[in-house]
Amino acid sequence: MRPLVLSTPAYTVAFVIAMLIWAVPERIGSFWWRSARDPTARKQDRGSVYVVVGSLLVGVVVAYALASGWTGAAIPWLRPQVTIVGIALIVLGAMLRWWAILTLGRYFTIDVAVRSAQAVVQSGPYRFVRHPAYSGMLLTLLGIGLALANWASVVAVLTISLIGMLYRVRVEERALIAALGQPYVDYMRRTKRFIPFMF
Repeated sequence: MRPLVLSTPAYTVAFVIAMLIWAVPERIGSFWWRSARDPTARKQDRGSVYVVVGSLLVGVVVAYALASGWTGAAIPWLRPQVTIVGIALIVLGAMLRWWAILTLGRYFTIDVAVRSAQAVVQSGPYRFVRHPAYSGMLLTLLGIGLALANWASVVAVLTISLIGMLYRVRVEERALIAALGQPYVDYMRRTKRFIPFMF
């Protein structure tokens, strides 16, 4: 069974629109964030921006390949509903990510760069998790896997992308602990990374 988003025009259009809602603002934002970065912020990225973007791209490509080539892993029941839920999650994940980015404001950077005068942001989605921008990205990736209606795609896109995100988060948290000290350590004790009360 081929995914509906690859075989039925109405689903294809809805899927493409959802992907554009996710990808286009990311691309536009990447140019703006680079130009608006505070020159006093100390860069401590350790290549994590390349790791996270690379794992994300590989995860999505592998998910597509599996959905097209491994039809035995297709989700056989409620395919239209699963596909629609997946498309909705792509958009919801993008919205959560942008809520997190806008809440972080001037402290948001593409690469890991921290200022010593930076505050520990605990408002908006940061009340619930430490890295809601990545939570939004994971929600979008889950949506892509479900929109492709293939279990192997869901597992692949989440697993591959999560590997890159965990490396990135480790780099970020080390930099934040070094720059912000005990207030960030206390914040870490109170919150989970991606999913409230769980993970």
